[in-house]
Amino acid sequence: MNDESGGIGWSSAQTIAGTIMLIPEIIDPYGSMMIASTMDEPSLVKGGLWGIGRLGRSIAESVEVFQDKILVTFQSDDPETLGLVSWAMGEVGFKPALPYLEKLSARKEPVQIYINGDFQEKPLGRWAEEAVQKVSQQS
Repeated sequence: MNDESGGIGWSSAQTIAGTIMLIPEIIDPYGSMMIASTMDEPSLVKGGLWGIGRLGRSIAESVEVFQDKILVTFQSDDPETLGLVSWAMGEVGFKPALPYLEKLSARKEPVQIYINGDFQEKPLGRWAEEAVQKVSQQS
């Protein structure tokens, strides 16, 4: 992950997030680079959202910088993408996501997300409601 890497590995947002969790001091610049490299590529968005959720509040500054690219994912028709962005925004505590999250509260599609070594499945609306609660608790 350096200038000579030629972009190899940037599509591995999950691995980048896991590495940052183990070595937090590398969040700058790699957290921002992870977001920038995944939000523009449709096939990488889900991994990027998972990486954001995994890093939570520690990546809030980068989420703010890339908020337009991240918030546009709420326009997706894919329940898994919507569940991931809901969960991620809750983990970050990202207030600009509140109106988008509130619109998802009635959705019933099941969404499964891998969190802390286990798959958790809930209706999409539940992921959104939990995110609203987390974001609303931020001061």
